[in-house]
Amino acid sequence: MSTKDLYNNVVVTASDIPAVRTATLTGAAIDTAGYQSTLVCFDIGNSGDTLSGSLKWTLTVEESDASGSGYTAVAADDLHNGYASYVIDAPAEDSLVVKFGYKGNKRYLRGVATATGSHSTGTPIGIFAVKGHPLIVPVAAQA
Repeated sequence: MSTKDLYNNVVVTASDIPAVRTATLTGAAIDTAGYQSTLVCFDIGNSGDTLSGSLKWTLTVEESDASGSGYTAVAADDLHNGYASYVIDAPAEDSLVVKFGYKGNKRYLRGVATATGSHSTGTPIGIFAVKGHPLIVPVAAQA
């Protein structure tokens, strides 16, 4: 295998498909079994609302030993970026992808985009994961 081969060495998994959101979004569980590294990514589009200190989105990652319960916020020490949340509270701060690199030891992760204020028009938000350093390579082909 080529050393420049991401195709056979990572899996991209949708946790929640991109859609316009006006309320808090909690993504589906991301199972990290079989992978030694995971990025949880938030795909943020252009907000239809004027974001501000009182009308904002706060992005966080939660972890658990079980897929359906027991989720708690990931501590900053268990994230490569060094911060436990990312706040989008100004029009110039949307239209980006925010990534959290997980280095903790829980099996399940999920992204949470928390809405503060009354979002009337909404913001396009999706959540996906990039799982890497697989224990078995190559990883299964994706459709």
